[in-house]
Amino acid sequence: MVQVLHLANGETINDKLAAPNSKITKILASKQTDAEIIEDAYLSVFSRMPTDEERLALSEQLAQAKPEDRREVLEDLYWSLLSSKEFLLNR
Repeated sequence: MVQVLHLANGETINDKLAAPNSKITKILASKQTDAEIIEDAYLSVFSRMPTDEERLALSEQLAQAKPEDRREVLEDLYWSLLSSKEFLLNR
C-alpha cells in the first residue's frame, strides 16, 4: 500500500517522465502520430490496446494541445496510466 501511495503522490514518476532521456523525450523526437503514441502508451503500461473510448478521449486531448504544451500533455498521459488502479493493482 505504501508503494501505491508513493507512486500516486510522490515525485518518482514525475521525475522519470521529465528526465532528458525519458520515454517522453523519445516520443517527441520520433514524430509519432497521436494514434501511435496512444497505442504505444497502452501497450507499454497495460500490455493491451486502448479501448475505442480511451483512444477517442486521448486523441482529443492530444489534438487540442498547443505545440509548446505537448510534452506536459504526454507526461500527464503517462502519469495517469502509471498511477491508475489498472496498473498499480493488476501488475
